[in-house]
Amino acid sequence: MHKASVFALVSCMTLASAAMAQTATTPSTSASSATTATSASSTTTKTTTAKKTTHHAKKTASHTVTGAISNLDCATNKLTVKTTDLVTTDKTKITVDGKKAACTDLKNDDTATAHYTTKDGVNTATSISAKSKKM
Repeated sequence: MHKASVFALVSCMTLASAAMAQTATTPSTSASSATTATSASSTTTKTTTAKKTTHHAKKTASHTVTGAISNLDCATNKLTVKTTDLVTTDKTKITVDGKKAACTDLKNDDTATAHYTTKDGVNTATSISAKSKKM
């Protein structure tokens, strides 16, 4: 058993020496292959990087406010929810008591939750969900 272990160890060392000798005799081929691989890799990376930068779009943050409606003026598309001044557009989705509604269905002092975005200092409502005050 001892002889087999010694034989295996000597065989491994011989193979390792042969592999190291092979590597040492062909450094220029390995270097040129590495350079070619690096060049191809760099080109691919540059192309990929250029594609990634053209597809990034800036997302607008969405905000939420809940409170009483005040300063409601449907003629100018403006209202205030709690203390936040908002502007509505034709894309603003409005519901009152869970049903689709229009700006004219909203009332001052109704409680509402508004989702809005801010651009250039203007808060534009994307949706307003109001609960009417029942008397």
